[in-house]
Amino acid sequence: MIQLPGFNLQSGLRNDFDIARFNLIWRVNYILTILFFLLSCTYIPDDLESFTAFFGSFFITGGCLLYLYKTRRYKPIYFVVSFLGLILPQVTMHTMDHIIHYGDIIWLVVAVTFAFFGLGIRIGFLALLITVIGISCHILFTLNENINHIGSLSKIAQLSLIVEISIALFITFYTIYQYTSLHTKSEQKLTAANKALEQSNSEKEVLLKEIHHRVKNNLQVISSLLNLQSSTIEDASAISAVREGQSRIKTMALLHQKLYQNENLSQVDFEEYAKELIHQLYSSFGKSEASKKCTIDINNVHLDIDTAVPLALILNELVSNAIKYAIVHSPQLYISISQSSEKRKLIVKDSGQGLPNGFDFETSETLGLRLVKILSTQLRGEVAYTFDKGATFEVAFQETALRKQIA
Repeated sequence: MIQLPGFNLQSGLRNDFDIARFNLIWRVNYILTILFFLLSCTYIPDDLESFTAFFGSFFITGGCLLYLYKTRRYKPIYFVVSFLGLILPQVTMHTMDHIIHYGDIIWLVVAVTFAFFGLGIRIGFLALLITVIGISCHILFTLNENINHIGSLSKIAQLSLIVEISIALFITFYTIYQYTSLHTKSEQKLTAANKALEQSNSEKEVLLKEIHHRVKNNLQVISSLLNLQSSTIEDASAISAVREGQSRIKTMALLHQKLYQNENLSQVDFEEYAKELIHQLYSSFGKSEASKKCTIDINNVHLDIDTAVPLALILNELVSNAIKYAIVHSPQLYISISQSSEKRKLIVKDSGQGLPNGFDFETSETLGLRLVKILSTQLRGEVAYTFDKGATFEVAFQETALRKQIA
C-alpha cells in the first residue's frame, strides 16, 4: 500500500481523532494540489477562466500543505477548505454559463463532508444549509440558461470532467471511510477499556470481600480470646466489662459479615442487620424468646460503613441496656430509623421504668452512655433521652455525604 506524505507528521497530536483528522486533510490537500495543477494545465490553451480558477486552487492547497507541515494545526485548514469548497463552486455555478457544473455539485458535497468531519456537527449543518440554498438558487435561476449555453464538450474537457468528478467522489467516500473507521476504532478501544475496568472492579470486589471476611474472622478471634480470658477472672464486675467488650466486638464482626455477603460492598441493609443484631443480643442474655416482642421499623435504610459502624455500636449499647434493665419488667422494645430534614433519627424505646430518679443522663460517666454520646458526635448528631411509659432514646445523625459537605 502506498503511504502518502503525512503518515509520519503526527508529533504533537493528542489522540486518534486528531491523528485521523490531520492525516485526512493532509492527504486530501496533497491529492488536490496535484489534481488542480494537472487540471490547470489542461485548460491553458482553451479556457483562461478555468485555468485561472484551477491554478488559484492549486496555489491555495499548496499553501495549506505548507501550513500543515509547519504547525500541525489542522482546524484552520478544514475551515479554509470547507469555506472555499462552498464558495468557489457556487460562484462558478452562478457566473459561468458555458461549462457543465456536475463537478461543482460534487465539490459542494466534499465541502459539507469535510465540515462535518473536521469542524463538528454544528458547522457541518451550517455548510449543508448553505449548499442546499446555493444548489436551489442554481436550479431556479441559472440552470436553464446554463443548459442553453452548453455546447458539445471536447475530448479533453470530457476527460477533465471525468477525472474531476472521480477525484471528488473518491475524497467524499474516503472521508466517510475515515469517519466510520475512526468511530469503529474508538468503539473497540472503549469496549476494551470497559472490559479491563470490569475485570479490575471484579478483582477489587473480590479483594474487598476478602478484607471484610478477614476483619470479621479477626474480630471473632479477639472475642474468643476475651472469652478464654474471662474464664480465669473471678471478679463479677471485671467479667461484666469483658462481656460488654465482647458484645461490641461481635457487633462490628456481624457488620463486616453482612458487607462481604452483600453484592453491594459499599452499603449495608441496616434493617436486615438490625434484626440479626437484636437476635444476637437477646441470645447473649439468654432471652431469645423475648426477641419476638421487639418491633423493628427500619424500611429501606442502606448505610455506608462509615455511618453503619458507629450507629451499630450505639444500637448495641442502647438495646443491651434495655435488655438488662427494662426487659426484666416488660418485654416490649421498639426500634426505628426515620428521615427528618437532612438528618436521620434512630429511636430505641422500651416499656421499662426508665433511668433511676436523680440520674443525670448528660453528665453520666457510665461507659455505655459515654460511648453513645461520643459516637453520636462522630455522626454529627445528638442524643436525647425522654421518659413516656418507658425510656426513649433518640439519636439524630447525618450520613457520610452530608458530614463531608459540612467538614
